[in-house]
Amino acid sequence: LGSIVSQANSNLSFLDENSRLADQASKELGNVRQFQYKAQQAQGAANLSLSLLGQLQKAAGAAG
Repeated sequence: LGSIVSQANSNLSFLDENSRLADQASKELGNVRQFQYKAQQAQGAANLSLSLLGQLQKAAGAAG
């Protein structure tokens, strides 16, 4: 009986650790998604800036 209780406690400890790691991984995945969203916003702003700069250069060339 003692070894069964010991094994059950070991199994519970493993499950607790597994649950803790799953929670941590879920939290980190949320952080990754947040940073990915911010990076996509920054990329969009950079693309818009480059597009506007190109249009301004074209307009300046046509006016000059």
